[in-house]
Amino acid sequence: MAETRHSLLFFTNSEWGQANVILATIHEFLILDTLDIHLASYAALLPRLQEFLTSHSISYPRPLKIFCSQDGKFPSQRPSITFHTIPGLSIAQLCHQDGIATSLPHEPGLKGAIPSYARLEEFFFRHTADEYMEQEKHSKQVIMKVRPALILSEQGFSPGLDACIELNLPFTILSPNSFKDFEQRLQPGLAMLWKYPALASAFPFPVPWKLIPTNIYLWLQMGWTITRSASSETSRLRTLTAKRHENGIEGPPPIMIASKRASHILCPSLPELDFPMIIRPTTFGCGPIVLPAQPLVVIDPELDFWLHRGSMKTVLVNLGTHYSSDLAFSIEVAHALRGVLEYFNDVQILWKMIPQSEGQLNDIQGAFGQDLVANTRVRIETWLKADPVSIIETGKVIVQVHHGGANTYFESCRFAVPQVILGAWWDTYEYAARVEYLKIGVFANKKAAPRAEASELLEALLKVLKDEEFHAKATNLASVVKQHGEGRVRARDYILELVGQRT
Repeated sequence: MAETRHSLLFFTNSEWGQANVILATIHEFLILDTLDIHLASYAALLPRLQEFLTSHSISYPRPLKIFCSQDGKFPSQRPSITFHTIPGLSIAQLCHQDGIATSLPHEPGLKGAIPSYARLEEFFFRHTADEYMEQEKHSKQVIMKVRPALILSEQGFSPGLDACIELNLPFTILSPNSFKDFEQRLQPGLAMLWKYPALASAFPFPVPWKLIPTNIYLWLQMGWTITRSASSETSRLRTLTAKRHENGIEGPPPIMIASKRASHILCPSLPELDFPMIIRPTTFGCGPIVLPAQPLVVIDPELDFWLHRGSMKTVLVNLGTHYSSDLAFSIEVAHALRGVLEYFNDVQILWKMIPQSEGQLNDIQGAFGQDLVANTRVRIETWLKADPVSIIETGKVIVQVHHGGANTYFESCRFAVPQVILGAWWDTYEYAARVEYLKIGVFANKKAAPRAEASELLEALLKVLKDEEFHAKATNLASVVKQHGEGRVRARDYILELVGQRT
């Protein structure tokens, strides 16, 4: 007779930025193999789940078996993990399908922040009310079938959170984001308004005295925008809220209240990696929750050889999947990178970039010049065999240029890589402010955001490359992270404590 084991149920969106912390934590549970693991997400995540777990299957005590549950049926033999497909598309998939994903970038500050608030509902409430309720219904069926000891979700997967709310079940958030997203509203003295940068403001931390009135105004404008949307009969927010209420789910959508309703919150931050703030006892900073990575020499020996040739050091440019690298933007970045190569003879560039137009790669290579391209001091790759973690883990990356995504920020902190950030929307500007506050990097498009300007970016790159203090600060932070322990292991152990409290 098979032993009875408790189950964990994870909900996540299918995009890498949201799913990575979930997958990294699941990996640690499969190594332990003491609980039945269930993952509910959109179909787009399944191939990546299979690829990821297969590449690490040697770490697991049992042969890897991924079961895809159909109509709530379970296999006769215990699988390593059961995947439950949520019908329909994710919010990000809908944004791409509807052609609005490329409109995500916006200017920061007073000029850009206020219009961006009006677009929050356009991005975060993309499903029709009927599509959303179908996903919530399916999430509820998964919960009732699995009967997990603990439910964990990233905070952006609203259908799963609403299913928990309707069933009156506690849930834990496992988030890729920082403490600020969950704790800023609880800071004493209304510090959220005057101390912490308002969303999309691109203000530094702490907010300078001269910018405090504007910062308060932005927070109030965002609140007013949300209130107005909730009362507008034609808004996506009101339509969805009304549909939820018709189905017996009270209150606003979970993405607006998840941090209040969650019994616990786990995130990849640490006090040393974030703005100073008071943190609730139920919010736990695990440290960077980074995917395990195979050595680069195993995944891509040729790239590993290139990274290690002679005394060369590498600048990695990795702007993420949502960043629209059109030709004009890319040429500005290329001119800045060329300036770096002309200044340093021992630096090379690895640029992961998805071209937006035919012939774009040829134009970018032309901006570098034939000599730099011919001697391979510049590599522009549309696809990398290895995860960026495998690349920075080699120790050969001296700076990472990125868009200010949470995962990339925490990965760079984990591996002592100084950061140059080209912010482009909402929270990416906050991560740019973080690296400057912690003195581990530079906000490289303060003037040009959400675009890039060659001279501004070159100045930022030279500042980080020439000043050893950036590397020293990044190295010190990485040492602190290491002292705390591996983030995905700490997440697993904390979850085990929660399961023990409930069983």
